[in-house]
Amino acid sequence: MPGPNDVRDCLRNAANSFFYQSADELPTSGPATMLTSEPHSFSRVFTAAFLDALAGMFASRPGQKEEDLLEVSRDMASLLVEAVRSSPIVPSYMSQVGAHLLRAAMKKDQGYAEAIKVGLVRHGLLSIPGAVTVATAHAPVGVAAGLGGQPVPHDLDVSGYGLKVSTIRVQAPSAQRRFSVAGASKSVDDVAVASPEDAARAFFEDLLRRGRLDPKGFADPALTVFDRSSFKTHELVDEQGTVTLYRRRIDCIPRRPQPAQI
Repeated sequence: MPGPNDVRDCLRNAANSFFYQSADELPTSGPATMLTSEPHSFSRVFTAAFLDALAGMFASRPGQKEEDLLEVSRDMASLLVEAVRSSPIVPSYMSQVGAHLLRAAMKKDQGYAEAIKVGLVRHGLLSIPGAVTVATAHAPVGVAAGLGGQPVPHDLDVSGYGLKVSTIRVQAPSAQRRFSVAGASKSVDDVAVASPEDAARAFFEDLLRRGRLDPKGFADPALTVFDRSSFKTHELVDEQGTVTLYRRRIDCIPRRPQPAQI
């Protein structure tokens, strides 16, 4: 029998009841039973909405046979790719992907659109007024009709982090939102959307808290919080006098802390 601390399905269980919260209001880490700002944990909100939407799309098919499930899964894959390619990189990115997913479904099949709307609202990726906004908004035109806006370079103030430099260059989520929506609040309407500056700073601080940043030679040993034992995904690089944050690898394996290297 599984024990009380058994988490074998932990971050892989798409069938969950997590409801959206702003990442900057979540703890950096925690057990698998709670939502945190750690990317694998936080992503479970979208994964659950996706699974609920897929189930609803299948339920909308009259036959509900094996071949219907295959067709629905392929349709959902196409809709998701279209949504991701069209969504701008902004602090409320999950909601923008959800909004574009709903609009793409509206063009293809009303049953699909209803299922996706229910999944997104159930997990708070869109509020109910937000879903109405998406359904009634005019189709994007001009620049907004193209591919999703990309992050832009931004000089982030890091003077409070014990580094030897006061600013670093980061890729900030500064694109323009195409739909005026965000995740749902716990009561009514949408949560407040963080500014690109605040979102970038929250991401950087999360890297430090989880020990994922290698500051290279830019750490002040007496001041910087630097966990030498943790797996590093990002590093600071000097590019012709501009210290820039780079992702070097992706951590997709649960890891145990290793002894510090002296």
